Amino acid sequence: MNVFLAAPTFIKEGGDWILDQITTIVIVVLVLLAIKAWINKEYMTVFTSIIIGGIIMVFAMAEDTTVQNMGNLLLDIFGLKDDIN
Repeated sequence: MNVFLAAPTFIKEGGDWILDQITTIVIVVLVLLAIKAWINKEYMTVFTSIIIGGIIMVFAMAEDTTVQNMGNLLLDIFGLKDDIN
């Protein structure tokens, strides 16, 4: 009976571990893509993957308030903030 009570804890810990590893997985995939593109002399792909990887890393490592502040800034720039409020 204790196994059924412990299952949600294991699932939560496993989910947290996977979310912590996403940053590492993204970095490894982007490095492998950049190396393959560099070997094939596809320099635009290298620079594009670096830029896209940087954007992904900013959002992956950002706190919740950072993403919300960026959204509010974009709404303010395009004049949509008054429409929502």
